[in-house]
Amino acid sequence: MSKFIRYTECPVKINEDFYLAKRASIGAQASATTPIEFGGKVGISTGIGPERSEFFMQYFVTGENDPIANLTGKNSCSGSFGGIEFSGAYLTNYHIGIKPYAPVEMSARFVVLSGFNNNIQESSFSENDYTVANGANVELTNMNYLNIGMDNPVEITYEVACERIPSFVIGSSYPRHVNLGAVEKYLDINGDDIGDVINYQERDIAEISIKASDELGRSRGQTLFCSGAIENQRLDVSAGGTLNGQVSIKEVIR
Repeated sequence: MSKFIRYTECPVKINEDFYLAKRASIGAQASATTPIEFGGKVGISTGIGPERSEFFMQYFVTGENDPIANLTGKNSCSGSFGGIEFSGAYLTNYHIGIKPYAPVEMSARFVVLSGFNNNIQESSFSENDYTVANGANVELTNMNYLNIGMDNPVEITYEVACERIPSFVIGSSYPRHVNLGAVEKYLDINGDDIGDVINYQERDIAEISIKASDELGRSRGQTLFCSGAIENQRLDVSAGGTLNGQVSIKEVIR
């Protein structure tokens, strides 16, 4: 039986924590090939690799901590949204976007290695009184001209990328274990009032910290840190506009 369900909210549960999501999606992709036999006859499709499932969510943090930020290590998680349940999920990408006077928005992407079940149904966010961080209430440390070559950031993106390496064995559809590969942080800063920004390439920087709060000064999510080296820089100018710069910082964690 088909269902038409309208959502006014998009609540998502990861482990035992609920999130106020802006959008969530899950999907699966088969690794199969269809051989063409002699004479042009189409053969039977056969699997050449494990099924790959992914879960993605855009959300806002409504508490002092964001437990998803702690999933960049070896631990897996389970979750559900809209009646769809999944387990054996590993975080592959954690992203935060900050703009002036806009809600601080997070996103997370997981690879799902234990499949999922679905029983699509309506659901709602249970917190009655919640607030989110705003770009006007973000405290920055060491994000200045002396450290990165600019004083006025107008857009900040923070990202952690985690490589996941599943180990499959004969006789099982699911991996025996999942190894943690490379873990890297990326911090991109767009701003104006720039100085000798281009001369800062490959320079190690002092540790930058970013602390987001709501309008009442309450923390929303953990303080973020990045202390890598400037990897890329760019200057942009257009007719009738002002000179803008971008600095990209990369920190190798593992």
